[in-house]
Amino acid sequence: MRLKKTLLLIWPLFIVLVGVLVLRFSHTSSGYYLYIVDPHGDDYGPGTYTYPVDFTFRLENFGKRETFDVVEFKVYEKNDKEIVFEYRLAQPIVDPWGLSSKPYPISVHGIDIYIDTGKPGGHTETIFDKTVPGNLEMNPSGTINAKISEDTAWEYAVRAHGWEVAIFRNPTGENGGKIKVGSLEVDKEKGIIRILIPNRITGRPSSDWKIVTYIFGIDYGNARVVNAHASAWNFGGGRDDNSDPNIIDLIVPPGTTQEEILNFEKGAVFLPGIPLTSKSYTSQKGRIMVKPLETGLSPEEIPPMDNILNEIVRRGTMYFWDFSDKETGLVRDTTKYPNDEFPASVAATGFGLTSLIIGAHRGWLDNQLVYEHILRTLRSFRDNVAQHNGFFYHFVRMSTGERWEPAKLGKPGESSELSSIDTALFLAGALTAAEYYKGTEVEVLAKEIYERVRWDWMLADDNTLYHGWTPERGFLPHKWEYYAESMILYLLAMGSPTHPIPPSSWDAWERPLANIGTRRMYIMSPPESLFTYQYSHAWIDFRNKHDRYADYWQNSINAIYNNRNFVIWVAINNPGKYSAFGEDVWGLTAGDAPCAKTGYKNYGAYLGGYDGTIHPYGMVASLPFVPELSMRGIQALLQRYGREIWREYGFTSGFNPDIDWYSRDYTGIDVGIQVIMVQNYLDNFVWNLFMRNDYIKNAMRLAGFVEGTLENGRAVTVEYEQKYLKPVEVKETIASKAPPTIKIDGLLSDWSEATFETVGPQDVVLGSIRSDIENVRGRFAAAWDKNFLYLACDVTDTILVTNIEPDDIHSLYRTDSIEFYIQPDRFVPGAAGIFKIAAIPFDTKGNPQACRHEDVNPGPISMVAPEVKLASSRTSNGYVIEIAIPWKYLGLEPAEGVKMGLNFTIQNTYIRDAEPGEYVRTAMLSWIRVPVVWARPSTWGVLTLT
Repeated sequence: MRLKKTLLLIWPLFIVLVGVLVLRFSHTSSGYYLYIVDPHGDDYGPGTYTYPVDFTFRLENFGKRETFDVVEFKVYEKNDKEIVFEYRLAQPIVDPWGLSSKPYPISVHGIDIYIDTGKPGGHTETIFDKTVPGNLEMNPSGTINAKISEDTAWEYAVRAHGWEVAIFRNPTGENGGKIKVGSLEVDKEKGIIRILIPNRITGRPSSDWKIVTYIFGIDYGNARVVNAHASAWNFGGGRDDNSDPNIIDLIVPPGTTQEEILNFEKGAVFLPGIPLTSKSYTSQKGRIMVKPLETGLSPEEIPPMDNILNEIVRRGTMYFWDFSDKETGLVRDTTKYPNDEFPASVAATGFGLTSLIIGAHRGWLDNQLVYEHILRTLRSFRDNVAQHNGFFYHFVRMSTGERWEPAKLGKPGESSELSSIDTALFLAGALTAAEYYKGTEVEVLAKEIYERVRWDWMLADDNTLYHGWTPERGFLPHKWEYYAESMILYLLAMGSPTHPIPPSSWDAWERPLANIGTRRMYIMSPPESLFTYQYSHAWIDFRNKHDRYADYWQNSINAIYNNRNFVIWVAINNPGKYSAFGEDVWGLTAGDAPCAKTGYKNYGAYLGGYDGTIHPYGMVASLPFVPELSMRGIQALLQRYGREIWREYGFTSGFNPDIDWYSRDYTGIDVGIQVIMVQNYLDNFVWNLFMRNDYIKNAMRLAGFVEGTLENGRAVTVEYEQKYLKPVEVKETIASKAPPTIKIDGLLSDWSEATFETVGPQDVVLGSIRSDIENVRGRFAAAWDKNFLYLACDVTDTILVTNIEPDDIHSLYRTDSIEFYIQPDRFVPGAAGIFKIAAIPFDTKGNPQACRHEDVNPGPISMVAPEVKLASSRTSNGYVIEIAIPWKYLGLEPAEGVKMGLNFTIQNTYIRDAEPGEYVRTAMLSWIRVPVVWARPSTWGVLTLT
């Protein structure tokens, strides 16, 4: 009896002890089987991987739009029925493709989990899902390229992504080895992904369990491949032979490092399991052992410069032979897209006609075949290629010449516009062909197509030419109203024998000056993009001649020097940040852009106009202007990057070593400008042909060109310099002390004592206000205290367009918005440089947004100036915006009497049906009403603190 009593006393204690032991295994002190802190910033595989450069993955300033960086990993149970694997990422989740095509709000992430329950046997192969044949066709190489360690052979594996969660019993999922079971929970704001698996399948976790888990890019159900270098949709930093593991972030056992485990250069990669008994620990980064790939060519691989120049021309010529339609003659816009379901470029076709003639001239192409090809092309443009009043659409279908309307093909994007400049560039090629094949049907057709153009129809009231026209909206709101690549457009329009524009149009566009007061003064193109100083010169020989404004040949030389000097300045002031930039690699110009939402960016030599991307054509096409600098640049490109960017058709469209992006693509107009300019350098071939043309001779006479250079090597005439530099009234305003109660709330209740300045329709500096639609105007004021410079504006805008999405915060001048330009160091040496803030009252979600642009630190305010405060409100006839800028961003100590440069602008559009992100600005109003005010800080007004 006593024994029984003793047993009865001991039994509950035994149960408690067992329970304690079970509890101790089951959970850490926080209730987790596992709780691992993973290093921040190890979303780089073995240490070398770089993100894809499509906007889906990266922002335009190269920040990560979606991150694969796991910083916490947890395993626990929920309701004793589900095992939860929780991953916290380093930033919020965007889910760019939304829920329309999938059940879970993640788009690009894939997660694998391998569970070894401790039983004998199991698999060591990683998942390669073969259950969806279409996926295998789209991504046949999407293996993980790693094995699970023998001591962690798995019985169950889980693959989770936005389309499904499934448990695998074998690596391929075939023969019933894949069960679609489990679910995902996603907290996008907190960056948390939870994978929930019913434990009725796997059993409950035990001390025998080991797991392997990692995150990767999902691509049609399997792994997104890591290549040698990043591309739009693939990670870089691996190898093109697919020998590297396609794992971006691996959770590792205690005492090991991801860098060591994923080092594929030492051989096959084996992934060790994490015992569930490991409980809680913090992983550490390891030493990176994978060596970066060599991108340059060896000296033995680089031919002599004469050979290189000939190869640039020959290879580029072959682009136009290989990528033109053999019936229509239309040239593919870019090699990015594979077939006729993507657009041909009318301008590229003009470059192509000239390039093919060069091919015949050099003996690389059969002259008769080139003639027949050009004849077919011109017949197609006369009879089939879509046009209106003689103007052609910017983009057309390659096989038919129809207007490019992607919606009709089930593709995203806008329908193309009639383009005045693209028409001109095509005609330049056609008229060159007319001179080369003079006395043939080619000449007859080229003249017929040219004389059909109604140039006067494209003329605006101010005698400048519109950029274009669409059937849906009429003339575009943009005009060729300041110096750009459009000189050839104006000259072709003036030289027309049938529908000319008046010679006064040559005087109608603005010619703003840069480098004023120096030997290198020149007429600037506001984007300061090199192509604007090159395109017209491809055909028109501006050497040894000038008009009443400038010697445009010397003007381009000065602009090129400025572009190069600017790149050198950026490199010096940002050591180590832009690795390509320097004395021998320069040339900021427009072209393919990594991470840009549109895939294109107009880079230029201005603050904020660069991100380390280089387009080789910028230097190459500068060859006739600055031969020594260009040849040094070409040599440097080959020595440093030639293995990646010197390919079948010459230099590819661009590269940026800072993010491991080396384009494999070609753009027709980029190839064409290189072919023509290098050939002109070699023998003046195109210039000699084109300048024989009577239309052009007449246009040059009407524009007032005379033979000879300007004195002392000037680019700008003395008369124009004096006229341009005529003193401009400097406007002044004050910032009064802000009331102690001031709040940034989008209201003006705290601004009753402020001094407001007004801006109205009379202050238009770009585009025009449609007074028949709306009467846009506004007022602004400034205030200050010891912490902030406060700015407020009240804008009347009866058609308020809100087409900017929350993750598209750049170039806000595309739509209804305001800007404040601030120049802190104008009067205070050592203060910060120019601070430009642009703001929209509402994005598509109804929130105000702001960014810095065209200054020393461009980007969304939330990233580059996060302490700036912003608020807005809608009024009965427009909107109010309030901004507070901490003084530290301006580098000023606030005090009465402190002065700084200031300007305020209103960007306006009346296009109500603007697509998200579409550039629809129709006018710009400015407190300081001078042309190109954004690039002329010396003309800005003065703000004084009182």
